[in-house]
Amino acid sequence: MDLAFVGPDPVFPEKLDLESDFGLHTIATELCRRTRHFAGSDLLLVAFSPKWQNSRAAFRPLPQGIFEQLTLLAPDGTELPRVDARRLRRFYLLRHQKPVGNTEHTLADHYQRTEPASVRQSRVLVSETLDKEVKRLKARSEVITLSPSDLESIAADPGPAAARLGIGEEQLRLLAQGQLDTVATACVDNTNGPNSAAGSPCTASFLLCLGCPNARSEPRHFPVQALLSKRLRDRRIVTTEAEWNTRFRTPDEQLTDLLQRQQVDVEKYASLASKRQEHLVELLLDGKLDLR
Repeated sequence: MDLAFVGPDPVFPEKLDLESDFGLHTIATELCRRTRHFAGSDLLLVAFSPKWQNSRAAFRPLPQGIFEQLTLLAPDGTELPRVDARRLRRFYLLRHQKPVGNTEHTLADHYQRTEPASVRQSRVLVSETLDKEVKRLKARSEVITLSPSDLESIAADPGPAAARLGIGEEQLRLLAQGQLDTVATACVDNTNGPNSAAGSPCTASFLLCLGCPNARSEPRHFPVQALLSKRLRDRRIVTTEAEWNTRFRTPDEQLTDLLQRQQVDVEKYASLASKRQEHLVELLLDGKLDLR
């Protein structure tokens, strides 16, 4: 392998790692870097045979079993574990997560599933995914709903209802009068939303109200909610997968959950939506109500 040392010297770290799979892979990569360049090969380990200097056949993979012929010593003179080509292969497969000379099934069962580092990485990925799903599912139930009986009790004695909803009686009065409406819900705390700095007016899209703890929903909102649900489904057909996942997927799930909790007949109430509500829904879905 003399050709590997023609030109710039190989660049190694100050302390060679001869024990880990990654360390061996790094050393092998650097040792054969220039050999691969002259050979025009992407093989990790390439050797040069002087018998065939005028042919590309002079460059060939290292012979099988060559590692077993090497004895490596630690600085104190003790013999290190033998270099094993299988370790290099395992490291490559786990690093790139794609099969080489085997099937996806073999990669999963014989490499990924038995490698501690791969198992730990998979557990982290699964944990992160589950955490995201839990947060998303929790957000689906954030909106507090008011039933017709709640509205009757508000008219008779607003105190208990205000306490249950976490707002003052005056704010409850404004809520019942529709003066706190956004598009599909009402907002009881515009300056302390989860999507804006505390104390600052909320600048989030009204679509995010469907998963906001400051949102309140009551029967007066059923028509616009039902219409919005139908228009979201219409958008699902004409938008790209990326746009749907980014802008509409979560609001659609949250609104579906909200309508189910309120036992809303979507077809019935969508037909009751006013022209003004239809216009608001279209503006909302087109992003024309969002602050820029």
